[in-house]
Amino acid sequence: MGGGILEIRLLGGFEIRRRGVVQKEIPSLAARSLIAYLAMNPDRLPTRDLIAGTFWPDRSDAEARVQLRQALWHAGNTIGTGA
Repeated sequence: MGGGILEIRLLGGFEIRRRGVVQKEIPSLAARSLIAYLAMNPDRLPTRDLIAGTFWPDRSDAEARVQLRQALWHAGNTIGTGA
């Protein structure tokens, strides 16, 4: 069940392609930002706490983790497994 290579366009509009096919739009700005951050830093494996604190520094730790879970859900729901 290979997912295929993802192509992520960040300039000129956010777009994700899998095997050349444009994936549905990610409605969440946080999810798009998270995908962009991870794509631009492929050699880093940041912890959830680091990402939550980076993206939502004005929220409590618990609230930031909730926001991160939601962003991950939106990203995963759009990108899926490619099956």
